[in-house]
Amino acid sequence: MEQRTYLAHLTNGEQRALTEFVEKVHQRFDGHVLSVTLFGSRARGEARPD
Repeated sequence: MEQRTYLAHLTNGEQRALTEFVEKVHQRFDGHVLSVTLFGSRARGEARPD
């Protein structure tokens, strides 16, 4: 799966988890998934400690 440079601000663990999730979605719904969109402060690069 190609690396998305606009998500480079995510940690390696977050990137790995997101990649695994997307791969599983594509496997489960073979041919029916056009895209997967990540929303929220982490996706925007605006996350801050709680």
